[in-house]
Amino acid sequence: TLEYPKILFITVNGWNNTTGTSTISSIIKGYPTEKIANIFIRADKPNSDMCDRYFRIAELNVFRSIFKRNIKTGDIVNKEITDNTSKTFNNDREDQMKLKQHKNVCTPFLRDLAWKLGKWKTPELKKFILEFDPDIIMLPAEGIIHFNNIGLYASKLTGKPIGLFFWDDNFTYKSVNNMISKFIVE
Repeated sequence: TLEYPKILFITVNGWNNTTGTSTISSIIKGYPTEKIANIFIRADKPNSDMCDRYFRIAELNVFRSIFKRNIKTGDIVNKEITDNTSKTFNNDREDQMKLKQHKNVCTPFLRDLAWKLGKWKTPELKKFILEFDPDIIMLPAEGIIHFNNIGLYASKLTGKPIGLFFWDDNFTYKSVNNMISKFIVE
């Protein structure tokens, strides 16, 4: 009998069959769902038959935790989204969209600084990771410091290795800052 290792996927978006995380689903189709968990940071509702165990670190609450240390920044997310949870996700998504409108060259630095100062290494996150006890931590190779730090934290906590994978967005001109790409592409 084939013994499947437990895989903890760390993704930016919630695991959804209609977004980029659907690529993961197609790669591991047929894998036992009890052997998979997902930690994500955006206000996306998980929607996949591949995974039943989710933990969301609410990115906006990480920012807010710099000033309000008692704010809850992460929690287990069930696939069966309640009305109250749905409102929270929708409100967070609206706030994220408003912030995107004010994006500039300083945004990545300020975001990483907020994650450095904010509270995201919570007892809830630690418990989620340790109770799942992954054999490997998988995350996309991203140029996002705070995102990569989540993977490093999980690896140090469990003593388990990290596996990196690449998306198509890692190697396209749209992933380059628009101002720089104008000089390169045109």
